[in-house]
Amino acid sequence: MILMRIEIDVSKIEELAKRYGIAAKDLRAGNRLAMRESLGTIQRIARAEHRFKTRTGMAEKEIEVDDEIKETANFIEGAVYLKEELAPYSRWLHEGSRRHWVEPKDKKALRWAVPGGFGFSKGHFVSGIEADPFLHNAGGKVDVLEIFSRHEREAFKRAGIDVDG
Repeated sequence: MILMRIEIDVSKIEELAKRYGIAAKDLRAGNRLAMRESLGTIQRIARAEHRFKTRTGMAEKEIEVDDEIKETANFIEGAVYLKEELAPYSRWLHEGSRRHWVEPKDKKALRWAVPGGFGFSKGHFVSGIEADPFLHNAGGKVDVLEIFSRHEREAFKRAGIDVDG
């Protein structure tokens, strides 16, 4: 499974909550929202900004957000991943492949469309697939820390504390 994991250190939440007199649960709820927003943004960008040629759209549908956000006292963690169920080839679109031999599994020959008919082969080399690390590229385009900061500022504002001034 191809996985893009985000882990944020939230160990200072209790200290911040105590210092400013707000409930730590409000800050933690904001962090959960921030994690969901970050993961959703990475998913949307990865689905939209890839280099591979899409034919059925199944590879894009394989990009999923893990429903389970893990929280401890010190960290919050979430992930975007490739399911590889509907389009098992999505791994090779992401990681690429080397030149390799292909041959028929159950038939006598491979067949594909060519102008004017069909091409046949009992086996041949294919050039492989150039890697397109669309999950990692999308993760690099999202400012996760800014999303978390915005959600924390909103939690402070809801508690009546101006942190922007």
